[in-house]
Amino acid sequence: MKIASRRSQVGIVLAAVGLVGGVAYYLLFQGNPPPGSNSSNPSQGQSVVNPVPQEHQVSVYWIEATEKKLRAVPQVVKAVNNEQALEQAIKELFSPPPSGFYSGIPPQTKLLNFSANDRDVFINLSREFKEGGGSASMIARVTQVVYTATSLNPEANVFILVEGEPIGAVGGEGLEVKQPMRRQDLPLEF
Repeated sequence: MKIASRRSQVGIVLAAVGLVGGVAYYLLFQGNPPPGSNSSNPSQGQSVVNPVPQEHQVSVYWIEATEKKLRAVPQVVKAVNNEQALEQAIKELFSPPPSGFYSGIPPQTKLLNFSANDRDVFINLSREFKEGGGSASMIARVTQVVYTATSLNPEANVFILVEGEPIGAVGGEGLEVKQPMRRQDLPLEF
């Protein structure tokens, strides 16, 4: 009798451990099998869902003419990661603007290179960037570059270089450009 009683006690303990283990497994994986297990087989009518890459957004700033002012307006650019998004936005800034907008950046201006880290963005442009235009055009081009370059981090510092040298002034009227530039240094409307 003692052996049968012991066997039933062991059986009850094992059943309780199995029940607790099963509940713990379910709570841990919430009904989903752990990665690498073969319990989800697409051939059994289940579909495999691949994760969609997260899109990152950054803005390119173009100029819009209002009745009495000019205004820098953001246009969203999407990319797979932040670095690619910023690079794409900066490159797009040196292409023709979308319909209904214009750019203060002289069309011959070329992006020579750029680099960015968490706090600073360095943009090296061809000499055409600092040539010609009136005061509105000069403010527009600097505003477009600074706002586009800081669209991921509005607190970032922007260093504008021309042919590898920091610029001190832009255009025929000589708009002074202090280095580094930040968003708060430039209005969105002018």
